[in-house]
Amino acid sequence: STGFMINGNLTLVDNNKAVFGTGSDLQIYHDGTNNQITSTNGDIVIQSPGGNWTYIKVAGGEQSVTAKANGSVELYYDNAKKVHTHSTGATITGYLHLGDGSPSTSGIGIGNSDDLQIYHDGNHSYLANTTGNLYITDDGYIELSSANGGEKYGTFIKDGAVELYYDNSLKMETKSYGGRLRG
Repeated sequence: STGFMINGNLTLVDNNKAVFGTGSDLQIYHDGTNNQITSTNGDIVIQSPGGNWTYIKVAGGEQSVTAKANGSVELYYDNAKKVHTHSTGATITGYLHLGDGSPSTSGIGIGNSDDLQIYHDGNHSYLANTTGNLYITDDGYIELSSANGGEKYGTFIKDGAVELYYDNSLKMETKSYGGRLRG
């Protein structure tokens, strides 16, 4: 049986709903300002079994969300891709902002038990390692300094010296023969 067929537009004025389900579980309507899709029971599933992509677009046709069958999900800001998933994880393009808090509420936790934590508590910044050793590796030069490199605290040079500073003045350094103190 073909059921009910309409050849042409079905027009419902503001606040009149297309209602589906025995208990009016799905409602689609325009409230005079916004377009509404309401589910009063269960989830809303958007499925495109015949296509490879599902798109959510906003005004002007700008991309907002794209989901690919057996593949990535992409999030856009002003039609520019900012986050996308891939087989090995996710990539963020641009700046990632995390607010103030503890490592469990607003920070980065790495490891099964958040063993490495990076966070800001509103007053101070932390790089915290809670398991094992913390290794800082580089293939050249590491510098500890004030903001924007204004005042050096220490430098660590591959195959070279370790230099320690006081008030931006070199006071101690290692040499191939040992070390050197400066007055």
